[in-house]
Amino acid sequence: MLLLSDKTFQRGLAIQCVASFRPEPPRQDGGGPGQPALSAGRGALKWNAMASSSDSEDDSFMAVDPEEAVVEGTMEQDDEPHAELEVEETRHNRSMLELPEEVLEYILSFLSPYQEHKTAALVCKQWYRLIKGVAHQCYHGFIKAVQEGNIQWESRTYPYPGTPITQRFSHSACYYDANQSMYVFGGCTQSSCNAAFNDLWRLDLNSKEWIRPLASGSYPSPKAGATLVVYKDLLVLFGGWTRPSPYPLHQPERFFDEIHTYSPSKNWWNCIVTTHGPPPMAGHSSCVIEDKMIVFGGSLGSRQMSNDVWVLDLEQWAWSKPNVSGPSPHPRGGQSQIVIDDETILILGGCGGPNALFKDAWLLHMHTNPWTWQPLKVENEDHGAPELWCHPACRVGQCVVVFSQAPSGRAPLSPSLNSRPSPISATPPALVPETREYRSQSPSMNCKPMQMYVLDIKDTKEKGRVKWKVFNSSSVVGPPETSLHTVVQGRGELIIFGGLMDKKQNVKYYPKTNALYFVRAKR
Repeated sequence: MLLLSDKTFQRGLAIQCVASFRPEPPRQDGGGPGQPALSAGRGALKWNAMASSSDSEDDSFMAVDPEEAVVEGTMEQDDEPHAELEVEETRHNRSMLELPEEVLEYILSFLSPYQEHKTAALVCKQWYRLIKGVAHQCYHGFIKAVQEGNIQWESRTYPYPGTPITQRFSHSACYYDANQSMYVFGGCTQSSCNAAFNDLWRLDLNSKEWIRPLASGSYPSPKAGATLVVYKDLLVLFGGWTRPSPYPLHQPERFFDEIHTYSPSKNWWNCIVTTHGPPPMAGHSSCVIEDKMIVFGGSLGSRQMSNDVWVLDLEQWAWSKPNVSGPSPHPRGGQSQIVIDDETILILGGCGGPNALFKDAWLLHMHTNPWTWQPLKVENEDHGAPELWCHPACRVGQCVVVFSQAPSGRAPLSPSLNSRPSPISATPPALVPETREYRSQSPSMNCKPMQMYVLDIKDTKEKGRVKWKVFNSSSVVGPPETSLHTVVQGRGELIIFGGLMDKKQNVKYYPKTNALYFVRAKR
């Protein structure tokens, strides 16, 4: 059957199903924004939608029983063809509602987990219940797919919908669920002077459209290597560095200790003034636990690295430096920081300077007084990511995912955080919009692919170990490798954006550094 074999048809059918019942905006004949709205289309269900325009996750709604579906308008004697059409469409809508639940649930599973799920949930109580199940399956199915390496890659090639975002690397990114978007701040260009940005972009994950909010308030300085985390209804930006202008010569890089918050609802930047905080830094890592932002490591400039831990109270906006005992990780920057639970943080990899690349793993226990570090045993290290310092990690369930270069026998680079990447010499790709699904294939000699590496972290606290998974599936191998990109988790997917491509990559058909990839469970 076409329904079971053609994915494009399946998704189109799912969207059509939702569209045929889609709630209409309030009437212009006196109905206010909070009033029930009747669909103007023929054969539509009579709606009694409560707060259907709300952005909350648990919108309440009601729909009239399908048996009570009515047709809008008055039927005249000479309007019989229209009446027949209305009756036929009403029958079609009723037949959709009368499908077996397992069939309907399968069709709805092809909807986007963002706004399309929300819209479908407003159709009726049955669809609301089915969409909750579909969302649950999407989340847990993705976790299982990552654990088994059973994934698929999708690329969104230039030009994207909306204004195209500038190519960049060493930027900051996070996922903000309130408006189902990924935010991107700053980063570097690939010009001769590696100029930094202070622009903010929002990727609408429902429409895949790039939007540049024209915010007000106190803007951050142009910078790269900062961290961007979500706290309640705010995005918190800390640290970063920028390279000075080429003239006069021999100017040092500038590092920042600035804290800025951005309110998506108010579209407003705010500069937070603090005292007794950490020194200016970049390439550090941070995360939020309850009302605290935990910061570790980073580069302090002049090839000096840090292994200090700092805590920012996000209610009082006050810094503190906890006492930490025991052996500690080497000073480093470019590491990944993962929240295990409210009492424990995992530190993975990093770079301590030229010829000092780390593949180790550490736990920071915060329930003890003083706090303590615990080194972890790393198993199957030969199957782990070959480079961790410039390839960020992201937690998915009881695993940590890293996208790094596929095994090729090439020795790791010997970088320093202050080294200047060379520009890529390549012909710009054709400006043709395209969505491409990467399938298993052997990479060409001049195209080094990116691969998904998965670290099992379920035994970190009980057994003091982590373990790299071994995959035989070629689906973990994806598009050309990038470094200094960002990885964030959305709803049932990982989003990889930007980064720096290897100078030897064949980039004829790929964007250079504003590439956008989605990693999802294979269907």
